Amino acid sequence: MNLRVLLSISALAVAVAVTAAGPPTIQADDLTITPAWAHATPEGETAGAVYFTIQNGGRQLETLLRASSPVADEVIFHRTNDQDGVAHMEQLWTIDVVAGRTVKFAPGARHVMLNQLRQPLVAGKTIPVTLQFQHAGAITLQVQVVPASATGPTESGG
Repeated sequence: MNLRVLLSISALAVAVAVTAAGPPTIQADDLTITPAWAHATPEGETAGAVYFTIQNGGRQLETLLRASSPVADEVIFHRTNDQDGVAHMEQLWTIDVVAGRTVKFAPGARHVMLNQLRQPLVAGKTIPVTLQFQHAGAITLQVQVVPASATGPTESGG
């Protein structure tokens, strides 16, 4: 096998491995954002949620001001609270990411809510969600859509 063929095969193997691993972790300014994910939605569902983690490795407070996505008419921040055994969602207007701290968006907790979906969220696809920060500016996440039975990104569910 000549060197050119070997290099081509190696490059293809790396491309397949990166694609199979899903969206990468994003580093922007002092922020590190883990790969974002969302559960697939059935046809006709009007809402979905996006999950990820933001780590602020800097020395100043960073504030997540808003989010947007072409797949939803409204994108807002929510937190799920348990009151007397009943889950209630509370809208959050902004989210502070304190210097040196991590903020987690997870099922049953804080999440980005996609309301009035324009299309179903389909497992195996990605959707763009743009986060607008006070200092870091706009950061677009490629959100991995996983099966409804999955408990995190890159899981096949089932």
